[in-house]
Amino acid sequence: LVALEIDEELAARLRPFPNGAAAMREMALSTEPGLLGCTQVTEILFAPGVDLVARLPQKFELATVYTAAVCSQTEQPQAAKMLIDMLTSPQAAETRSAAGFE
Repeated sequence: LVALEIDEELAARLRPFPNGAAAMREMALSTEPGLLGCTQVTEILFAPGVDLVARLPQKFELATVYTAAVCSQTEQPQAAKMLIDMLTSPQAAETRSAAGFE
């Protein structure tokens, strides 16, 4: 909000939550009109009672980089690798996109 230069104007109206899922849940349960929430797309898309209306401009977005790894002591390294390969495959791109992952 500081970067948007609206932090002081909105300070009294902000309601922080421990995470985006909690914020979306509380927003969906509220009867207060005109609420606006901000969290990651993946948390908005799967929150009943809220709708994604727009993405923030890239310089303001909330982004998380996901990585995958296999523990060196895993009992099934091949199965873990197969899961990672499946999740990151070109065939899974549409599913990842539909879930809000870029």
